[in-house]
Amino acid sequence: MNAMFNPPHPGLMLRDDVLPALGLTVTEAAKQLDVSRVVFSRMLNGRAAVSPDMALRLEAWLGAARGGDARAWLAQQSAYDVWQAQQRFKARPMHVMPVMREWSAFCDSEDWLRELGREWSGFDKVGTHD
Repeated sequence: MNAMFNPPHPGLMLRDDVLPALGLTVTEAAKQLDVSRVVFSRMLNGRAAVSPDMALRLEAWLGAARGGDARAWLAQQSAYDVWQAQQRFKARPMHVMPVMREWSAFCDSEDWLRELGREWSGFDKVGTHD
């Protein structure tokens, strides 16, 4: 895992940067986005994620040229979510078993099938057969 700074929740950036620049209140912005004030406020305070639906609303509202690109909002949310998960993982590591050698041998399927005592000729691609 690469060391990464703590990325801000995209809702906080929207609350602290975008709304003041537009001179809008939470209520006004929620109305323009056609979402409830409660839903919008939860996102603005980092208590709810920017969903794909919300990202598309932000794109339509702000315009992609003014920082409203839906993919950019979702990428920011993803960066935030991954960082949060990494912190939870550090605090309480998951018990994940490494991939077994036999499974990773899918990269060399012919040898793997021979080890299992199967013939290669009946298989067109890995995981498929006649």
